Amino acid sequence: KTAVFLALHCPPGHARAAPSVERQTHAGASAMVNVHVAFSYSGKNWTHSFQVDAGSTVLDLKERLVAPKGSREDVESIELQQLGRRIPDWEQICEEATLDFNLLWAEDGAKRAAEDAETKGRPLQPDRQRLQTMSKQVPRETRDEPPEAAAPAAPAPRIAP
Repeated sequence: KTAVFLALHCPPGHARAAPSVERQTHAGASAMVNVHVAFSYSGKNWTHSFQVDAGSTVLDLKERLVAPKGSREDVESIELQQLGRRIPDWEQICEEATLDFNLLWAEDGAKRAAEDAETKGRPLQPDRQRLQTMSKQVPRETRDEPPEAAAPAAPAPRIAP
C-alpha cells in the first residue's frame, strides 16, 4: 500500500512529478485554499500543495490524495495530523494549513474513520486535534523558546590581518 501512495506522491527528483492541481472555473465557484501535506518515508521528507474549495473537509482532501484509482480502504488508511494528532475527517478546511501524512493499517484506518463519523459535532477525543490554519500559528516572538533558538547567531566580526 505504501507503494501506491509513493507512486502518487513521490519526493522531488523521483520518476513521477507532483500531481497537478485542478481549479474549478464554473460560475459561483468558491474560494480556493492551499493545503500543504508533508510526507516522510525512508528518511526523505517532502511536501505537496493542493488547492481545495474553502469549506472542503479533511475527508475530501484524503479522497483527492488517492484519486483517481484509490478505494475507500485507501482513503480510510490515510491519517492527516497536526501536532502529532489526527484531524477528524469532518473538520472543514477554510484557510491555508499544513498537515502531516500518516499511513495506517487498513483495520486501524477503518476504526478511526468510524470514530470520526460518530463524533461529528461532539467534543474532540484526546487523540484528535482541531485544524490549525497557518494564520493561527504562534508568532515567533511569542514562542516559549530561548532567543538563540529562534534566530541564528550573528557571524563573528572579521578582524583584519
